[in-house]
Parts: sequence; structure tokens; C-alpha cells
Amino acid sequence: MSLDQNQSPSKPENPGQPSKWNGQDGEIAVAAYYIWEKEGHPHGRDLDHWLHAEHNVRRLVDAGKTREPAR
Repeated sequence: MSLDQNQSPSKPENPGQPSKWNGQDGEIAVAAYYIWEKEGHPHGRDLDHWLHAEHNVRRLVDAGKTREPAR
């Protein structure tokens, strides 16, 4: 996920509903969006937000609190 300085991440249309993002990437994208939103929409931190979200989603998958990633 990479954004120009002038772009913001697009809000997921309907979290939990099918979209262009599927499986674990979709869960990470939604989580990264909400991290970005919670931090006040800072620019240039998209990779940090993605990695933080990826860590959280994988931790939940490992704990059995979310579905297994689609392969």
C-alpha cells in the first residue's frame, strides 16, 4: 500500500463486506485505515499503519480470533 503525499487511504466501502480487498489483505487494509483515522489522518505514515495492522491481524489469526487467511 503506497500513497502520494496528497492522497489519503480510501475508506473501506462496507467493512466486513466483500470488496476489492479479499482475505487477510482486506482485514489488514480495514485495520490500517482505522489506525490512520485514529491517529488524525497523518500523511506519509501509510507503511507504518499497514505494518501495525498486519501485526495485529496476524496476532488475531494466530490466537484463533479471526478466520484463517485465504490462500
